[in-house]
Amino acid sequence: MLLPPPIDRRFSILTGGYGYRLIERVWSEVERRTNFELHHVPDPSLFRSNEPAQPRFDSSRLLYLFDAPQKNLPQADIEFLTALEGSTGPTIHNVILGDARLSQLPYADALDYVSAAAHRFRQILLQVRPDVVLSGYDGYQSTLLMLVCRSLKIPWYALTYLPIPKGMMGFSPLNVCIGVRAFGPADSERIVLEAERTLDEFERRMLATYVPPSENSLSNILCFLPLRLANAVSNFKSVLNGTHDKYTRRSPMDSAEDYLRRRWNYITNKRLPMVAHPPQQSYAFFGFHMQPEMGIDVWAPFYSNQLHVVACIARALPPSHKLLVKLHRIDCDNWSTSQLRSLLDLPGVQVVSPHADTYEFLRRASLVFSIQGTIALESALLRKQVIAFGETMYEVMPNVARVINLIELPGLVRNKLRAPEPTRAEILAGLEALLAHFRSGLYNNWELNPTSTQLDDFCAHLVFLKAFLRPQRDDHPSHSNVDS
Repeated sequence: MLLPPPIDRRFSILTGGYGYRLIERVWSEVERRTNFELHHVPDPSLFRSNEPAQPRFDSSRLLYLFDAPQKNLPQADIEFLTALEGSTGPTIHNVILGDARLSQLPYADALDYVSAAAHRFRQILLQVRPDVVLSGYDGYQSTLLMLVCRSLKIPWYALTYLPIPKGMMGFSPLNVCIGVRAFGPADSERIVLEAERTLDEFERRMLATYVPPSENSLSNILCFLPLRLANAVSNFKSVLNGTHDKYTRRSPMDSAEDYLRRRWNYITNKRLPMVAHPPQQSYAFFGFHMQPEMGIDVWAPFYSNQLHVVACIARALPPSHKLLVKLHRIDCDNWSTSQLRSLLDLPGVQVVSPHADTYEFLRRASLVFSIQGTIALESALLRKQVIAFGETMYEVMPNVARVINLIELPGLVRNKLRAPEPTRAEILAGLEALLAHFRSGLYNNWELNPTSTQLDDFCAHLVFLKAFLRPQRDDHPSHSNVDS
């Protein structure tokens, strides 16, 4: 059994899965401002051999999952992996299938790698003995690290961000975005004001979720070309010098095939009939997720087959309503013409152009479906009835219901179609309940450097987290930026 860390040592945080840029610009700043002791398990694609020559952070705090790309791994420790799952999961198979790279490898190879990674995580945790482990949700590493932490009874939290309003964050003790909380006292009056401001700005279309640029236009393809070429050169070099890691990076051939596949899909899909504007007939709406993406591959793994989900919705809808399925603007080339034609063969299904105005389609929909995504929140704020498939933090909204049993989906659909539109006051109350789980902190767009105020707010989160995990100490923060 793991002994607890000494009570008189500095509060110790181990982070998991971050790159050098975030370690430098976020976590090193956290250590400087709080005097906490931080160690980091960098992103699994990083190795000591490619560490920056002159890093702007203390590289002695980096504990790499592997010092170099792995070539010959021992056979998977099946008993160890099975014990990590426990009785509630998540399962090791979902850890593998939820990772963009491991899911493409032969099963035996992926299992051997996950086993080696889990043993290494355990070794690091026993060495550092952190008070808490913090990570995100992306890739296999976060969920696997959570499972190993659970086996050693070490607290683990995933940093969780609200898409609307921006700059709100909390902590989830699970690898799904439920059970999110912020540590420290809540300011009820401030939550009420924030909810009113958020809803008012959303209704006036002043708020929008961040969508990165895509390669689905000639100008953007040309803009991305230098980056694509640089990545290709780097990938080829790693193959030639023997440093390519098949467990975290695609081969140059795989990358080229995927790029050409997407370009072909983008060109050929233009031949398909697509809806550009909301029709007059009543309809339900479903928006495709990007994929692979943590929102479904990690948070809702049993609904990650989006084509199957659309087929289930089509079967459940009455003939009075069409089902409009919108392609994601930056992932529309992930779907082949044959896949989209299979959707058009379903009763009442039409495909919506990725360039169409999502807001207008949501505003005029009778019912909105979401596996696990921002569309659920956006639709709820528009006072639409929403059905979600995966566990979601948006279930606190009065008009959001989750599918518990697919057999019951037709009944849930009809109940939602008959349900009255919620009042604005009801939506505000639900939004206040959602915001109560979050506080001001970092903004989940890592292309931007966090401001000093955002870092101060994030540090306040962590000081309150320390007080929660070490309640025997009278060290509650008197931080000027604490949201109290």
